[in-house]
Order: sequence, then structure tokens, then C-alpha cells
Amino acid sequence: MKHIVSANANRYIGITFIIISAVSFGAMPIFARLAYASGADPATLLFLRFGMGAAVMLGILFVSKTPFPRGLILLELILLGAIGYVGESLAYFTALTMASAGLVALMLYIYPALVTALSVIFLKEHLTTPMSQLWRWRWLPLCWASPSPRFRRWVVCSSWSLS
Repeated sequence: MKHIVSANANRYIGITFIIISAVSFGAMPIFARLAYASGADPATLLFLRFGMGAAVMLGILFVSKTPFPRGLILLELILLGAIGYVGESLAYFTALTMASAGLVALMLYIYPALVTALSVIFLKEHLTTPMSQLWRWRWLPLCWASPSPRFRRWVVCSSWSLS
């Protein structure tokens, strides 16, 4: 008989994992900077990060007795991870060697809003309601990070009026 966990317990487990993920993602640039100061480079960090991640995922697959993906699904997962996520991570970790962690994080989170703005301006795309909502909320990190109250007011007013 399988162990049945209540929905409330599952909710708390999920919230705990979300908090752990957020804290880990926030601490990642700090640890990357420490590793760079010790002589590591972005490729080495990513190799270690993805190697440890692969070991953990294989352990989870083994313990949960989940079958390993095969065929086209496996190929798609490999391509998505090897090209998409590794490329993005390499760009992020390389940027950490050239700029402050705060600036790199702002660029990472504001980039989708910039792409949206450029597609509206140059490609004449129309903002749908979900895109409009994302446009509004995407600028908040920039407001929080700005030391200037005048700049914060400008960003809030312009982002809400453009959407």
C-alpha cells in the first residue's frame, strides 16, 4: 500500500521547495563570484553544476522507479538542455565575470520586456492582455533596484501607461 500524503502536506512541501529554489537562485551569483575569485571559469562552474544536477536527477529517477525517457522525447530533452539552458547559463555566468551580480540579474529579468517593446515598435505586433500584464510587472525589479525616486516614478508611470 502506498503512503498517502494529504493535500495540505503536499502544499507545504511545494512551498518549501519554492523557497529553497528562490534562495538558491539568489545565492548562485554570490557563489559564482567566490568561485571566480578562486580561479574558476564559467565553463568549469557549469560542468560542475550540471554534473551534480544530473546525478541528483538520476537518483530521483532511480528511487522513484520512473522509466528513463527514450526516443524523440529524450532527443528533445537533450537539445533543450544542451542548447537552450546551457547557452543561457553560459551567457549568465560569463556576464557575472564582466558586471556586478545585481546588474546581470536586472538584465536577465528585464530582457523579456525589452524584447516585447522592440517587437511592438519595430515589428508592429499588438500587445495582448497577457503580454500587457507581463509588460507592467516586468519593470518592477528595475524600480526596486533604482536608487532614484524620480526614476522609479518614471518607470512605473511609463510602464503602466504604455500597457
